[in-house]
Amino acid sequence: MAPSEARRCAVCQGVIPPLGRFCPGCGRPVADSDPLAWETTATATVASGLPVMRLQPGMSVGGYRIRSLLGEGGMGAVYLAHDPALDRAVALKCLHSNLAGDEGIRRRFGREARVLQGWQHPGVVSVHDFVEQEHLLAIVMEYIAGPTLVEQLGRWRGRMPFDELVLLFGGVLEAMGEAHQRGIVHRDLKPENILVSTTAQGLRSRIVDFGLARLLEATSYTVSGAFLGTCRYMAPEQVRSPQSADHRSDIYSLGVTLYQLATGRLPFDSPSPFTVMMAHATEAPRPPGELRADLPPAAERLILDALAKAPDDRPASCEVFLARLHEALGRPPEPAPVRGRLEGVRRDAFGDEMVLVEAGPFVSGPRRRTVHLDAFYIDRTPVTNEQFYRFLSTTGYRPTDPTAHRFLAHWRRGAMPPGIERHPAVYLSWNDARAYAAWASFQ
Repeated sequence: MAPSEARRCAVCQGVIPPLGRFCPGCGRPVADSDPLAWETTATATVASGLPVMRLQPGMSVGGYRIRSLLGEGGMGAVYLAHDPALDRAVALKCLHSNLAGDEGIRRRFGREARVLQGWQHPGVVSVHDFVEQEHLLAIVMEYIAGPTLVEQLGRWRGRMPFDELVLLFGGVLEAMGEAHQRGIVHRDLKPENILVSTTAQGLRSRIVDFGLARLLEATSYTVSGAFLGTCRYMAPEQVRSPQSADHRSDIYSLGVTLYQLATGRLPFDSPSPFTVMMAHATEAPRPPGELRADLPPAAERLILDALAKAPDDRPASCEVFLARLHEALGRPPEPAPVRGRLEGVRRDAFGDEMVLVEAGPFVSGPRRRTVHLDAFYIDRTPVTNEQFYRFLSTTGYRPTDPTAHRFLAHWRRGAMPPGIERHPAVYLSWNDARAYAAWASFQ
């Protein structure tokens, strides 16, 4: 058998010896006639009878072409895929084989799918489609190219500014308020299930994974890293009886999330899921004001109320929660008005082209921190000595900072040497460039 025809386990993708009857990696029995044992090619289609553990680029799942793996967790893997029908990028979340094979999960899948597909909200990642095959369950979602809320918090080293906190967390409360009015309970709210997207108006929070926790109810879903992550945000009543969760359980999880955004810490944390769950059920959290001195007392009271052990002692709704958040920390700044579509290319006073750079996230600084910049124009080519000389002749500009000796150091006695008129202007500081841009009305 040629190496390219090597048999592979359909569950763990481990190589199976030519005469092997069991996978050496996971122990799955394999018969010579078993079509699941053969390695798929990069252009294979996931069809009935092929329980793939890891999808490969080029595979087609329900008509969606896999491009790359975005991430993987205890419940499944998320892939970047292409929707050829609408020529758009989508995110494909595939449940792991052990979950997709559970009859209880499969029975609830269609019901939850219809509910989620019929609801749209700007604060929720849209669900486009569902794929249900013999050994595969997948959710086709809107693709959001942005960090999770916990990653966004990490960029502030655990101390998110209050205006950004109100903007992002307030958006979550608005979305969850509408969800609860529709009778939809998330059951697994946590920062990892909230994405941060960048729009023309700035940052926006987007919630994902509605209904996934409900799919796992009454199943033998084992304790894993994913379950531990869920435990850290689990309401006391969910600890006692997961099926009893309602909108007040979501409010508790939101209280844990707000505690984390405000302090950079969780109210209860431990490597042991059992210890975390018992703490949620029986222990009082450390007052968040002890972890962040500038947290207003009203914000601390709100967080502790949301973390009340008794569901009736929490804010009655997400609308009440949001109103109290605004009272404690203020309202987010109004978004800038949306301007008309900018031209892709402009010409300056000298006839040189300037190219539009669209607003959006950019990586900046030695720590490669992502920042949001408004749209701006940049010269297609560098400013030349000839252009800069015209600026000097017109304005008489000369730098006065301590490093002024470097200014046009290659121009003897301030005269531009012949033959370099179209060369890029060099030996300039940021202040020199800013002065030139202001003169040329580039700002």
